[in-house]
Amino acid sequence: MPDARQIAVSGSERAELEMGTIGPNALEGSRDAAAEFLLTCERMLRRCFLPPLPEHDLAASLLSQAADALLERNLLQAADLIRRSDLRFLEDYRYKVAGPLDPAIHRIAKFPVYARSSQTMGRRMPTMAVTREVFARDGYRCRFCGSKVIVKEARKVFINALPTVVRWAGTNRGCHFGLAVLSASIDHVVPFQRGGRSEDLANLVTACNPCQFGRGHCLLDEVELEDPTKYAPVIDDWDGLTRLRAFRLHRDQSSDAEVSCR
Repeated sequence: MPDARQIAVSGSERAELEMGTIGPNALEGSRDAAAEFLLTCERMLRRCFLPPLPEHDLAASLLSQAADALLERNLLQAADLIRRSDLRFLEDYRYKVAGPLDPAIHRIAKFPVYARSSQTMGRRMPTMAVTREVFARDGYRCRFCGSKVIVKEARKVFINALPTVVRWAGTNRGCHFGLAVLSASIDHVVPFQRGGRSEDLANLVTACNPCQFGRGHCLLDEVELEDPTKYAPVIDDWDGLTRLRAFRLHRDQSSDAEVSCR
């Protein structure tokens, strides 16, 4: 399995990680001052734990084409596209971000101990109506890493239409890697357990699966992440595959397709 550095930067085909360079005359003073400056640069806040991979966009594109194929009732083409979007490198990425803590990625060695906020009350998660409002507001993109995300309803359509093609076994490695990693979820900027409110839309952002689960109940500054609400969401024609919400497939169509896809 590649390490964090390989995932962050592994050649021109991997995700680009912008790094500042220090010219020979940039630092003045003692070596201690230079070392302190370098340490400060290394610990600067970042937008996300790891930059997204080219496979994030590739999986989103293939699954979008699969959605269009389903809407055209072309289940054989949809099945092929779904298989091609099941990219193992995405699971390696997810494990690095949402798996065991790695100080090089999470910048903490263990989760902080905290007293549960006395203000923790009300709904832990927002209603479906609020969830849809937040997803639309955020352009169906993770507000941390910027990846395109896919709504749960679209994933269910894929599973129901092609159950033998879409892996969804209930474990991380048993699930379709593209659909699992790009799964849309709601994240609390201030975690619910730390006093964040689900009724406050300003405290809710769209997140992909790894970014959602990567920081647990940590505050942003505890894992040295920037506040995602500082940056405006990207709004374009990406719809999170919400166009599949109204899709219906007759049972006999699904059965015929399953026979053909085996």
